[in-house]
Amino acid sequence: MAGKQVSGRQAALIAHLEAYIAARKPGQEMPREVDLIGPRWGSRTTVRGAVADLAARGLIEGGGPATRWKITMLPVLPVPLARYSTRTHGGEAAAGWFADAWTHAVARLGYTPTERVTPGLAPIDQVAAGLGMGNVPGIPLTARRVLRLVDGREHNEVLYWFPDRVAADAPALAEQQGSIPGGSLAYIAQCGHRPTGYALRIRSRVPDEGERDRLRIARGISLLIVWRAGYADDGLPVFCSRETYPDYRAELVESGGSI
Repeated sequence: MAGKQVSGRQAALIAHLEAYIAARKPGQEMPREVDLIGPRWGSRTTVRGAVADLAARGLIEGGGPATRWKITMLPVLPVPLARYSTRTHGGEAAAGWFADAWTHAVARLGYTPTERVTPGLAPIDQVAAGLGMGNVPGIPLTARRVLRLVDGREHNEVLYWFPDRVAADAPALAEQQGSIPGGSLAYIAQCGHRPTGYALRIRSRVPDEGERDRLRIARGISLLIVWRAGYADDGLPVFCSRETYPDYRAELVESGGSI
């Protein structure tokens, strides 16, 4: 609703419908527009405005005045706890790239994965600590922020930070346009910085307005936050990442395998 002027009643209806979405699963039906019109929520114009707001943010799809809208269908994807592995798959290995595990998890479910590199960073003290450098502001790091899409719709995002010694050997990390074939972690492995050990921290919290807007999620939905740091054989850190998932779009799983 950022930048829009809505009535108090329409704002209340939007909040009500967001809570309705948060309590249900993707693919379930929404109330019919005709059933919302009345003394509680107001006129047809008010109801259609609220529904249009939800549809514009990607929270519902496929409906209209005479048909039921449905909560947007996006797949529940596995988030491996032990390792975030990027493995070779078919032609990618021959092409010199390791295939991104997230990309292939989406493809195996019959969806089309894409990525969009966007600007923005998390607090430097958290990142520095994750990279084992201590809470020292101003440490030079190369950062990438990647918004992941499924069938063109925002699903989750991941932020990466790399020490300068890694970025110096992997120049594509500094590019802020387009994704890296095979994924950022596979790329640094190709460039001689293969993570072999990991540290992991998981938390849940309420999204801020920016996250809610970027990931197209309703109020009342929590986020699953997965912080990771990867280390080379010599114990030096090679990356830190923060993956952010709406809680109903991710499932924590144990994973073997290696990068």
